[in-house]
Amino acid sequence: MDDILARIRALSEEERRTLFARLWQENDLAEALRAAQHLRPAASGAATWPQDVHYVLIFDGGSKGNPGKGYGSAMLVRTDTGQRKVQRFDFEGSLTNNEAEYKTLIEAVRLLLDKIRAHGKDPAAYRLEVRGDSDLVVQQLSGRWKARDARMAALRDEALALLNQFGGWRITHHDRSNSVHWLGH
Repeated sequence: MDDILARIRALSEEERRTLFARLWQENDLAEALRAAQHLRPAASGAATWPQDVHYVLIFDGGSKGNPGKGYGSAMLVRTDTGQRKVQRFDFEGSLTNNEAEYKTLIEAVRLLLDKIRAHGKDPAAYRLEVRGDSDLVVQQLSGRWKARDARMAALRDEALALLNQFGGWRITHHDRSNSVHWLGH
């Protein structure tokens, strides 16, 4: 393992970017890399972020009761600076956990799109990585699972419409412990 890390460190910045971009495309290996990356501190003790995206959005939603009062949190990270901001959400009405997960993601993506546009920029110039512990949301947005319920299909379609405004995006599933680590719930 140390030999592999030494060889990667010896690569130029461009070679490392190319290597990591290709590794992200390999499904099984990418899942292992993503899972490891979520908990790996950098040498300074700060988290490391992927270099092939501009923003990382970590989200988690739930309900007090299922269905019940919906809530959620999202953390937005600028990968070039490591700057991060956590946003909390409380939703009206009675929601299932899955609805709260989707609504949290949708609101967080809307806020990011508004922020980019407020700075006179085009979201199509940015790439986004989304991370969450909701297998249903991740699998539906990635197209691996169908949304059979009309409410879930509508939320999926709304999320896709927002995400597709970026120049590129990907969604990855992470372990529940990562949501607790980054968002506190």
